[in-house]
Amino acid sequence: MNNLPRFRAWHKEEKRILHIHTMTWGCQDDLDFVYACFHPYDCKHYDPLDLILMQWTGLQDKNGKDIYEGDIIEVCTHFEDRRNQRLYYVYRDIINGIWSLRITNEPHKDMLSYYKFCQPVTEGSIIVGNIYENPELLKDD
Repeated sequence: MNNLPRFRAWHKEEKRILHIHTMTWGCQDDLDFVYACFHPYDCKHYDPLDLILMQWTGLQDKNGKDIYEGDIIEVCTHFEDRRNQRLYYVYRDIINGIWSLRITNEPHKDMLSYYKFCQPVTEGSIIVGNIYENPELLKDD
């Protein structure tokens, strides 16, 4: 498996996910830009402030789908017992240098609702959306 860093981006104005094939940062006439290619011949300049980059975690869900930062996944804490399902979203814990999971995107609940994200967790997980296209999945009941 190729574990080179991969990215996708949320375009704030277009409200859609862009799957990036290659990406270059640059500056022209004192303006920063991102030159992103979605296929080898489909490239475009973007203002970096219009994009939210999401890095691939290097992991996949149980269906083989790549898991990115910002994905919402359904995790079964007891793999043989589907009754213990819960939705989490994937985030990069910069302080500890790890990928982690949060139950909700409310910062005051961080210490109570996150844990290290690793291969055993993903073996029974399914991607059900992402925090930009499906924020309603993270609402508390």
